[in-house]
Amino acid sequence: MENNYDPNNQEWDEKSQQYLIKDLKQQVVVSKNKAKDNLSICKTCDKFDSKWRICNECGCQMDLKNIVYRLINKSPCPLDKW
Repeated sequence: MENNYDPNNQEWDEKSQQYLIKDLKQQVVVSKNKAKDNLSICKTCDKFDSKWRICNECGCQMDLKNIVYRLINKSPCPLDKW
């Protein structure tokens, strides 16, 4: 098997026999902090429904959106606030 595949910052892991994201633990820490900051911004927005924790602009349930952000480091605000 060719072990130089790297389209998404991944590297081959012999133990699991699959490609894994490089520095995953560090990326999770950085993304988790960024997701927390993003949610703080959302809470100040007039489009944020605090009772249901939903963005009334894009319809996202913000707790889920932040999980997605932490996993793939992508999930932008439609109002460009973050």
